[in-house]
Amino acid sequence: YNGRDMKWNPTSEIMEGTGDYVFGGRHFVYVMNATNQLFYDLQTKKGDYRYYRTPSYDAGKWAMSFLKKTDKLMSVRQENTSNANLYNGLTRSTSEVLNPLRDSIAFLYASVAWVNIPLVDSRFAFDDPRNIPCDVTVNIDIRAPYNRFLSQNGTKIARPVNNNMPAYQFVINASDAVLENLATKEGATQSYKDSLLSQINVVPNPYYSYSQYETASQLETKVRIVNLPTGINAAGAKECCTIHIYTVDGTLVRTLGPTPVNATTYDWDLHNQTGIPIAGGVYLIHVSVPGVGERVVKWFGTMRPVDLNSFGF
Repeated sequence: YNGRDMKWNPTSEIMEGTGDYVFGGRHFVYVMNATNQLFYDLQTKKGDYRYYRTPSYDAGKWAMSFLKKTDKLMSVRQENTSNANLYNGLTRSTSEVLNPLRDSIAFLYASVAWVNIPLVDSRFAFDDPRNIPCDVTVNIDIRAPYNRFLSQNGTKIARPVNNNMPAYQFVINASDAVLENLATKEGATQSYKDSLLSQINVVPNPYYSYSQYETASQLETKVRIVNLPTGINAAGAKECCTIHIYTVDGTLVRTLGPTPVNATTYDWDLHNQTGIPIAGGVYLIHVSVPGVGERVVKWFGTMRPVDLNSFGF
């Protein structure tokens, strides 16, 4: 499949045909652990055990050397009937040659911390790694062409850097970079608070002279402030939210609350602070939540005239 073209270009395909699993081109990702573990003595091969330390980041050189031993072991075929347990590298043989190979492979996989087979989302496709959707693009422009530069007489440096190819280094200082949307504890806390405040609302909105909460009598008017946060105060607190209702010009109409700490809703009877029914129009409902923040909801309502003819006197 395309995994052998030496490019990072996985696909969304899992199978090719009916029985060949390609898993996006088999662009396997291995994350190794730098560990110190007790294992078979791979150096003396005497059957003893010793502590082996796997290296820190080395661009995969250590792991690749052990994977080559896997290729050698998996190429072994069943030799004779006296060694029937030996087949395709699955062996319990006491062979001095095969045991170190088998155990070195076990040591390799015992050092793997995480393995993944990446698949591209079916909505995307690309043939060149340079076309992978990414948030960052770095362009490095140089005057000389990128080529191998040797001395004038064609000799190489004894210990070359980057195989005698040009090597570049650049540093991004704090003054050169702008860090945004960092995943910090404070940012996560504020995001959680904002999500709580965004759920606070007033229903129905708009209010057209009637709501389903008006069940007491024909004279009752009522709307409900919903999704109030609960249980956010310190232990023993008995109050939570305070609700202020204003006209659009900033005149305070009514103050509701503080609400009980476990109350998720609070009703407003559409009366002002002195008990007089409000006039129809637009109002601003301000909800203050201690320790969390504030939320303002714009509400519109039309009031129905009182029909006293439906009552018997």
